[in-house]
Amino acid sequence: MVTFYEVVGFVVTITSVVVGIHMWQERRVLEILRGWAVKNDFEIISYGWRPFCGPFFWAMFGKRGKLIVYFVNLRDRQGSQRSGWVSCGRWLFGISDEEAVIAWKRI
Repeated sequence: MVTFYEVVGFVVTITSVVVGIHMWQERRVLEILRGWAVKNDFEIISYGWRPFCGPFFWAMFGKRGKLIVYFVNLRDRQGSQRSGWVSCGRWLFGISDEEAVIAWKRI
């Protein structure tokens, strides 16, 4: 018979793994976003997770679907601001892939 402490231990272990994966994912996505911004001469003003909106919504379900989508507000060197959706990683490779693709918000 399974004891109360075994159940609690199992729940704590699973919760710790899920939280750890989430924290790693957040750090990794931020690395990808920052790398993309530096490479393209942008400064990140703000960003937020937007999984079910924007132009990458349907692409999430394709065979090369994107894994994580963030909405970003950026500033270029001239001080102009732009906004758009940045898709990081792929289903197959996850966020170990360095790929970041942006779709600009139309004004």
